[in-house]
Amino acid sequence: MRLLLALLGVLAGVGGLLLWTLAALLFWLATTTSGLRMVVQTLESTGWVQVGHAEGALLGRMSLKDVVLHAGETRLRVDCAELDWQPLALLRRREVQVDTLWLAGVQVELAPATDAPKPASEPWAGLSLPVAVFVDDLRVDGVSLRPSLQKGGGGDLRRAEPLAQTVPMAPPSPQPSPARGE
Repeated sequence: MRLLLALLGVLAGVGGLLLWTLAALLFWLATTTSGLRMVVQTLESTGWVQVGHAEGALLGRMSLKDVVLHAGETRLRVDCAELDWQPLALLRRREVQVDTLWLAGVQVELAPATDAPKPASEPWAGLSLPVAVFVDDLRVDGVSLRPSLQKGGGGDLRRAEPLAQTVPMAPPSPQPSPARGE
């Protein structure tokens, strides 16, 4: 019986140590520049993103330089990206609250146009996010579009699908004016 209790005590101690180690690892990943860089390296291993330099923390303000995203034959390059967001809003209100998003030197290299025209579709049909996204301050400096320079990619921008569509947005709801003493 004593042996069983001792074994359970050792297992509980090892389990507690593993739990504290996991908590420390998550804290390091979320709050340090080296943790952000580790997350970036993990994303880079997928092959669809490359980041030249990362500063800041995953939870809070971060700065990324020389970001390249590959989506099929389309490539997006951003010279500098600055993001400041409120991660607790995701837990409290199930929303992504971005205070500032700044992109500079955005270059989009479009995939070659196909000969067969595609039927028109709603730009956001089927797109639904599990959380609401709010951006307080968005700034994009220097955007360029060009056809792909890859083999066979001397495509015609006139035949390329639109990169962005206009999304109707409701005007902000009027705030009630404070009652005036009359």
